[in-house]
Amino acid sequence: KQKTAYEIGVRLVGSEMCIRDRHNMAGVWVTRGELERAIRMYQQALDIDEQLGALQGKSATLHQMAGVWVTRGELERAMDLYRQSLDINEQFGDLQGKSATLANMAYILARHGRTDEALSRYAESLDISTRLGDHFGAANVMGMIGDALAGRSEYARALRAFIESLNAALRVGGISAALMMAARRSS
Repeated sequence: KQKTAYEIGVRLVGSEMCIRDRHNMAGVWVTRGELERAIRMYQQALDIDEQLGALQGKSATLHQMAGVWVTRGELERAMDLYRQSLDINEQFGDLQGKSATLANMAYILARHGRTDEALSRYAESLDISTRLGDHFGAANVMGMIGDALAGRSEYARALRAFIESLNAALRVGGISAALMMAARRSS
């Protein structure tokens, strides 16, 4: 059987680098709007993760792949991948990965109009980010909470969440971080 360039690359360059390359290429395809190609790249990375038994790598790949499904509007499929990633994060005690995954799951719940469930996941993510001292992550989650509250017309609470997010971003990285957080909110 003739080996593909992909299989040769895994042997010559090393599995970890091939996974990273697949993630990078998938990111380029997402940016260009070529989501099917991105999914194929993530699937190749996932195949390598599984061959190696690299569960933490698998978790990261599942998480990234879920983002593509969100972009495609296939939220249930994305939620399934996030659940798998979350299970692995919990198994390995990866709190930063758990926090990011919970926030992304909450985003999907909010888009489905399940705001109370979303706010519960956001709160758990925020608690983890705070305990880890991840102020930028906490600022991001506070902004996401603001979005969820604004989505159900709780504008006063949303405004407080946005102000808290902005203040946290200012504390962490000064005005550039605050501007970046504000730009994320407006997109």
